[in-house]
Order: sequence, then structure tokens, then C-alpha cells
Amino acid sequence: MGLNNSEKQISILFITLILGLFGCIVATPLFSDGMFLDGVIYAAVANNMALGIGSFWEPHLSNTLFDSFYEHPPLAMGLQALCFKLFGNSIYVERFYSLATFLINTQIIVLIWKELTQDRFLSFLPLLFFILIPDIQWSFSNNLLENTMMIFCSTSFYLLIKHAKTEKKVYVLFAGLLLFLSILSKGFVGLYLWGFPLFFWFFFRRNSFIQATYSTLWLLSATVIPFLVLYFFLPAGWNSFVSYIQEQVVNSLQNVQTVNSRFEIVFIFLNQIIISVALGLVVWFLVKRKIQVNTSPEETKYSYILICLVAGGVLPILISLKQRGFYILTVYPFFSLALALLLKPYFKHLLLRITVKTWSILRIVSFALVGFAFVLSLLQFNSIKRDKPELELIYFINENIPNGATLDLSEEFKENWSLHSYAARHGQYNLIRNTPEKVEFKIENASRISEYPKENIVWTSEKYALIRLRNSNSD
Repeated sequence: MGLNNSEKQISILFITLILGLFGCIVATPLFSDGMFLDGVIYAAVANNMALGIGSFWEPHLSNTLFDSFYEHPPLAMGLQALCFKLFGNSIYVERFYSLATFLINTQIIVLIWKELTQDRFLSFLPLLFFILIPDIQWSFSNNLLENTMMIFCSTSFYLLIKHAKTEKKVYVLFAGLLLFLSILSKGFVGLYLWGFPLFFWFFFRRNSFIQATYSTLWLLSATVIPFLVLYFFLPAGWNSFVSYIQEQVVNSLQNVQTVNSRFEIVFIFLNQIIISVALGLVVWFLVKRKIQVNTSPEETKYSYILICLVAGGVLPILISLKQRGFYILTVYPFFSLALALLLKPYFKHLLLRITVKTWSILRIVSFALVGFAFVLSLLQFNSIKRDKPELELIYFINENIPNGATLDLSEEFKENWSLHSYAARHGQYNLIRNTPEKVEFKIENASRISEYPKENIVWTSEKYALIRLRNSNSD
């Protein structure tokens, strides 16, 4: 169904409004210097890969920390490495990469919406619910691997919808291949999409259970067979993946605990969706008390399927006591779509009754938000908003010590992972405690500079001091 001029204007206006709002929210954390530890590590590994330090199947962080980086599969970092190869090693490469993944994900959400509703009207609605999720704002500001993984999972769902409508096997096969790529980006947390064919059968009953089972098997096969290709034809790839399983998956299940309750991930999810649900309930209440709104049975069924997929993405995390909110990031496009489908008629009724004066105000607000987001982003360039002591130290080292050097490290900083990561990201420096190598410099606690001759103190701040060692055994 096409859009009339009024509906098209509403859609464009609100998409502009939402993108402007999102830009204002993420401008400071995204474009200022300093980033969440994991995002710095991924950027450092990707930059090393672009420089030929390490390889796609054997990524490298530093000589003293993750010489072979098997903590995660390499695809998302490999894609980012291509960007470093093309655009250099500026910190804004990983930031614009994150922004690009956000824009791609929003476009996929719009495509899915069009496929589920047969029009683009209110396509801004799932986008609104999507950007109101705090972890979505945070993830796209911090270069997480899930940003790339989300593209593969959401596109896989889009192709599964196409398959369900047309029964063409090419769609389900490519959907399975995309799930394989999602595994190569951040592991197994996107495999809940394997349940789509059976969920579709359960709610729509357009085909038989046997046909749904066959579709599931095709989907599983298209996901698994590429791993057989790795096993038989790319031993380096297979060894890399097995190392990831052993070091990250098995070790996490057996030895790592970050929460006290297995149900913590459920509370995290519910906490993330509060704002979106609250907004939806307000609109539902405002419209429901005035008129009876008719809902589309087909769209309601799609929303049930999406809710089942969300549950499939969240509940399996209960298996492990190692839980973090970003493990379930890929479910939020589906949650946003489900909520938008359920509330679509209520929002449509409300929006079509907005006055001309209100539309004029919204136009001004939307362009003001976009402009403010742009200016705010420019103001963040060359400013440090996070980990300032570490970055100031590393930037001084970068200006005065050749890239790739090894530096001695004070005992109290040996587990300062941010320092290790920034050192690897901004010059491939290797930090080690009591290194047997003859190193020239040491990173020391600033409170201990009195223990060194003044002429050996190269640089100091409130937290750190850079000391020139007389010999490799200096302490």
C-alpha cells in the first residue's frame, strides 16, 4: 500500500525527529575521546589487523596481553579493519563505523516494518522505541561487536519473512548464512532465529508442521554447513573458532560469574524497555478511553512471533552466571517492532488528528534537533570525556616513543586493562610488569616519583608518571 502525501510527510518528519534526538543523545559519548573498555580492545585489534599485525583468523592485541586474541570471533573486527585500511587509524574511524552500523540497522528495521505492514507509514514508530532503549544508545556509542551482529540477525529475520510469504528456499538459505556470519561476529546469541519457521507455523498455520520443520532444517543447515567448510578447507579458521569456544564459551560457563542470580538478565531486559513501554501505554490510554480502535489480526500475529523471538534471545542466557546487558542487544529491534505493531493503530489515530500548528512546531523541533546534534558532535572533536589520565599518558608516549615499544609497568597498574588497551590502540605499545627485556621506560604511580632521580622523570600527572630507566632491572 502506498502513502498519501500527508502520511509520507508524517513519516519523514518523525524519522528526522528521531534521528535528531538520537544524535543529541549519543553525540558526546560517540565523538569525544575515551570509550568503554571492550570497544577500545575491538578497535585496537581491528587496527592491528589493518596494519598486518596479527591476521583475520589469529587477531592480536599486544605482545603482553592477548598475543592471539580468541576472546571473540573475528568477523566484526575484520570488517572494521577494512575501514582502518581505507581511512587510516584515527579514533573517528571506529566511531563512524559504529554510526554506520546504527544507520544500517535502522534501515533494516524500516524494511522489516514495510514487509510486515505493507507500507512505510509509522515506520518511525519501531525506530522511536529502538532509540529509547538505554543499552542501544550505549552500544552504538562504544563500538560493540553486537552492533555488527545486529545487522546480520535483523537481515536474517527480514529474509525469513520473505521466505514465509513466498516459500522460496533461497531466502531461508541466505537467512541461515547470515546467522553463520552473526556467529562469526559475536558468538551464538543470535541463534534464537532458528525458531522462526515453527513460530510462524504456530501462529499463522499457512503451511503444515512438516513444511515448517523442513524450513527449520534448511535454516539450520545453511548456518552449520559453512563451519564444515572451515573444518575441511580452512584449518586456520576452524582452529580460531575452536579456540574461541574453549577460551570464551566453555570457560565462561564453567568459571566466570558476573551476577548472583540467573534471572538477572530478565531484570536487565525489563529495565531497558521501561521507557518504550511507558510511552506506548500513555498513547494507548489516551486513545483507548475515547474510541475503539481496530487492530490487524495479521500484524498482531507477527507481533506474537517477534515476542517469542525476544524471549528466545533472552531466556537462554539464564544458563550461565556470566551475564551482561549487551549479550541481548540483538533482540531489541524485534522488541521494538513487536511493540510498534501492537500500538500502530493507536499512534496512527493520534497522529492523524494533530493540528497544523503542532506540525509546524514539530518541523522546527526536528530540524533544531538535527542541527544541535551536528554542532554537539563537532564540539566533541579532540575532547576527552572518559579515561582522561590514561589517554593523556598514552598520547605523550605516542609523541615521544616509537610505536611497538615495550614499557615496564608498575605492579599496581598491571591489571589496568584500559591502560593496556589504549596503549595497544594508540601505538601498539606492550605493557608488562618486571619485563626481562631491556626497556627504557616505565609507567609508575605518580605518588612514587620521589623514589627516582629528577632527571629520570620524563612526564607526570596526578595519577601516572613516565620514568626513564637506567637499566632493565630498575624498579
